[in-house]
Formats: sequence, C-alpha cells, structure tokens
Amino acid sequence: MVKKVLLIGEKNSFMVSAVFNELNDGPFLLIRVEPDVREIQDLENVPRIILFYLSDTIVKEKKDLLTFLGNMVAQDAEIRLYILGEKREFDILYDIIPKDHIAGHFTRPLNVQTIASTLERLEQRNLAATSKHRILIVDDDAIILRTMEVWLNDRYNVYMVNSGKDALDFLSSQQVDLILLDYEMPEMSGPEVMLTLQESPELCDIPVMFLTGKNDVESVKTAVILHPVRYILKSSSKDDILSSIDHFFYAAIGPNDDD
Repeated sequence: MVKKVLLIGEKNSFMVSAVFNELNDGPFLLIRVEPDVREIQDLENVPRIILFYLSDTIVKEKKDLLTFLGNMVAQDAEIRLYILGEKREFDILYDIIPKDHIAGHFTRPLNVQTIASTLERLEQRNLAATSKHRILIVDDDAIILRTMEVWLNDRYNVYMVNSGKDALDFLSSQQVDLILLDYEMPEMSGPEVMLTLQESPELCDIPVMFLTGKNDVESVKTAVILHPVRYILKSSSKDDILSSIDHFFYAAIGPNDDD
C-alpha cells in the first residue's frame, strides 16, 4: 500500500529535491510544501507521516513553524514526525518540540538511497507502538508527571497535562483508554474534572483512576461517590501502581476466555 508523506523543505534545496525523487520511487507518495505554516494549513488532508528537512534558516527563523508542528504532534498521536538535519539543528528544534515527540531522525550527511528503506522500517516500529493503550496523566506536579511517564512509557502511550482545563481541552480532540487524575489541583480539582467528564456524552465512558496524595476520609468519600475505577495513593510503590494499571487493562484476559 502506498503511504502518503508530507515533505517540508525549502524549494531551492538540491537535497530536498533528491529526497523527494528518491522516496517517490518507492512505497511512498510525497506531497511537497515550503516550510510555511500557511501552506500546511491550506492542505485539505495532512498526511499522517511528515518528513521535515531542517536547515539553519528554518530552525533559527521559523519558530512559528516549529511550534505549529509541535502542537500537531502533541494533539494527534497518529501523526509521526521525522526530521532530517544536523545535530546542532536537532538541538535547537528539541527546545520547541520534545525529543520524545519525534518519530525518527536522519542525520546529514545522509545516503539518499537508504532513506526509503529506513523510513519504512521506522514506520513499522512506530505503528506497532500505536497499538499500546493510551493513558492521560493529569497532575499539576511536574515531578509526578515525569515519574509516571518514565514508569509507564515502556508499556503504554502516555500523555500529560498539568491542569483540569488542559485535560478537557486535550480530550476534546483525542481519545484515551484511561485517565490518571490528581485530586487536588488549582482552579479545577480532580473531582470537578471527573464530574465534568461524567456530564459529557462524549467523555463520560472514559475510565478514571485517582492518583493522589489525599488520604483523608472526606477526600476518599468525595472521590468514591464519583465511582472511579481505583483510588491510588502517590505514596504507593512503583510496583503497586503499575500492578493496579496493568490489572485494569489485562485482568479480564485469561486462559479461560475461550471456554
């Protein structure tokens, strides 16, 4: 099956043209645009695969484009962004688009003839990763977000926001299989977020686990009334937290399922 690829690169670049010609001879169908936000926005359908050819000019003068692409990748997990360039260009880009949001990179000088086969291999790997369950972590504590991402990243596709409002914004365009929700947050508490979810026909079926430091009786009662699938304390061990999440997804899968 031919896969559509959006190639972003400067029109007058010999190497961009070489990459375009090489990939178009393989299992890919390329759409080529200039490094300009408006050109991408004008596309009727943006391909899920984006190949971005970097240059000093782009990374230094096109911060609006980098931000735009970063937001695209963050908001749509099906978009896979591959970058071509030099290490110094990668380092500048990573300040705007986190490294873990990049599906793969090609470092110059590069062998144009190997790009198609390498991209095909990377695509197979990244498509396999998208079959993982998707978890949204909602917490205003950056340390907790980072810790949970490290703990869960090997088993699940992890997304993170630091407020209830950002969680609702994210869920308006993205689907997840589970929400790990902090109880106590500024502006919008965890119970308020969960109540808002339950009142939404589009979001009410998303399972929620509270992951919180609140262990007083009143807080637990307030949460239990909302019927989360679990109430987990942040003081729990890594093994206990992972076990609770794994059990939620896989407990129903057993040797007697086909009996």
